[in-house]
Amino acid sequence: MQEIGDLHGRTVFVLLLIGMSLLSFTPQNIARAAKSTKAQNSSYLLMYENVTTHEGDLIIDGTQTYVIENCLYIQTGSIQVRDWGRLIVRDSELRVNQTYLWCYNFTIEDYGTFEIDNSTLTSDRALNIDFNEYSEATFDSVTLNLTQTLITFHHFSKATLYQSSILQCHGLYFDDYSEASITNSDITQIQVQIGVGACKIKVMNSSISTFGIDLDPCSSAEVNHLRPGFIGYLNLQQATVHGVILDITLNDTRVDEWAVHADYDSGTTISDSTIGRLGIYIHNPTVCLDSLNPVFYEYKEIGKIILNKTVATGITVFICEHSVVTIMNSTLRLYPYSPSKLYVNESVVILQIEGSDFSGSLCFLGSTLQGMSIFHTDLYMCGTVDLDLSGEFNWFSSSIKRNYSTILRDNTNNPTENAALTLFEKNDTIVWNGTTNSLGQANFNLTFTDNNYTDTLRLEAVKGNMSATKNISFLSDTPVTMVLGRHDIAMMNVAPAKTVVGQGRILDTNFTVANLGDLAETFYATIYANATNIGTYTVFNLANGTSTTLAFACSTAGLAYGNYTISANTQPVLGENFTADNNCTYSIPVHVGVPGDISGPTSGVYDGTVNMRDISYMIILFNTRPGSPSWNPNADVNGDGVVNMRDISIAILNFNKHE
Repeated sequence: MQEIGDLHGRTVFVLLLIGMSLLSFTPQNIARAAKSTKAQNSSYLLMYENVTTHEGDLIIDGTQTYVIENCLYIQTGSIQVRDWGRLIVRDSELRVNQTYLWCYNFTIEDYGTFEIDNSTLTSDRALNIDFNEYSEATFDSVTLNLTQTLITFHHFSKATLYQSSILQCHGLYFDDYSEASITNSDITQIQVQIGVGACKIKVMNSSISTFGIDLDPCSSAEVNHLRPGFIGYLNLQQATVHGVILDITLNDTRVDEWAVHADYDSGTTISDSTIGRLGIYIHNPTVCLDSLNPVFYEYKEIGKIILNKTVATGITVFICEHSVVTIMNSTLRLYPYSPSKLYVNESVVILQIEGSDFSGSLCFLGSTLQGMSIFHTDLYMCGTVDLDLSGEFNWFSSSIKRNYSTILRDNTNNPTENAALTLFEKNDTIVWNGTTNSLGQANFNLTFTDNNYTDTLRLEAVKGNMSATKNISFLSDTPVTMVLGRHDIAMMNVAPAKTVVGQGRILDTNFTVANLGDLAETFYATIYANATNIGTYTVFNLANGTSTTLAFACSTAGLAYGNYTISANTQPVLGENFTADNNCTYSIPVHVGVPGDISGPTSGVYDGTVNMRDISYMIILFNTRPGSPSWNPNADVNGDGVVNMRDISIAILNFNKHE
């Protein structure tokens, strides 16, 4: 009997086969790896009393059996089960701890066995899980939380799933004589390669979000009457797919959508079907794809693929060889796998490059990039494109050189020639400069890597006393359009509503700003009491040649008793050179005192103490409001627009308090 690896946890057991005799699961034959350790994280304790951590690759081979039971087992490293080895996970969570996508591999091969029962397999990043060479997997009452992970079964491997949830991952992929029996389970995706090495797949009483048929490039198949919904009984070979060898049977199972992947030159025909995902493999040196959109096709030829009275609600193009591919007037997802040149014209695409070490070029013309996931990519990107990547943007170990075309115009929309352009990094280092041509155009390249793809740079254009500034990042649309003009924001006036305000109360303040430049501007206006910021306001899209007066409720919280000078300024906008008119100061100091102190020996002049003089003064002004002949806003202590019992109550609460 032998321990494997550096293990910590009394609920993790290792058994070693001696010769050809397997030690039975009896207490005297179970080796405990080490003393258990309790979890420090309280969330662990909700499920498991014991937490075991293992760093380094976990390799189970020969005649070894490794059992994880009744614990949270955190594995930092790859897992490999081979040469008749067995890994058993029972009543536990097996968590693979990764620092980046596909950091580690989980491989079962050469007659290895993986059995997981009433447990959870998790990783917060994509994990490679592969079953090869006559390996076997059993999932019984299992939940998989594996983001972006596709579990693959190759070359005579077998899978048995019962009452399991395979929803938080890409799904299951079968090829090359692999087999699966799936019962009472929920699965995101099942994808089966058909054509070489027939797979044997049986699904019963289950729910499949996507069932994919991946036709071999050499296959010419006919697919008929394939539709989503509940399926009482379906043998795909007999009922829907002809011309290829397959053994796929579904009993009492729901399929939300079907996916069919076929080669561009395969001669595949799809008729009277509703396909959620149509995949097209490109192996040709030159291809033009036109008008591929999620619609109903009465009749459509895509290379040698024919769609006949078929709905394709999503289209994916896989570029598998060195190709020149032009995509026009289409909406699709693009997976380039080999060095290629891609031209996307008047289309909407999602680009996905995962683990293929792709290199090549991607040129746009009037298109939209709606999503982007790039891994191990070396790409040149150019053209006119809108980047709408708010929903899907992933980057890892990649380098993209991007060409930025720039168009500079004046405020009458005419191109501006011979304007000086300068591109600055965030530390004001100049990385490029140039001059616009007679069409107001210029071009520059930026290379983005893992270290700088989130950086923002600043592009400035200057001609005479006119300027323009724009932020540039990897996610900027091209062409970069700029309008040359004068930028001049002014703070014209600031006027607090009171000259006496109670400490902690609101000081309503009006300010007037003007746009004296040539372009509409959005900017910040800030109000100060001495040097303390008591309020910042955003002025949106103020048209050039206009002004506006705005009211802001300023907080006096944190201000000590005393007199304050109230001032306001506007933050200079990008390209604004003249800032002398950005500041304005109120001429009368404002006193911050005890709430309710508004009068004293001199009527209406605070004296630093709340007493009957203040209450008497409020009684004299009782029920006055703005517009009243004797209105004094200082007596409106709570600022609700009228002097009444609420203000007198504040004075009573602070009676005899002084500064």
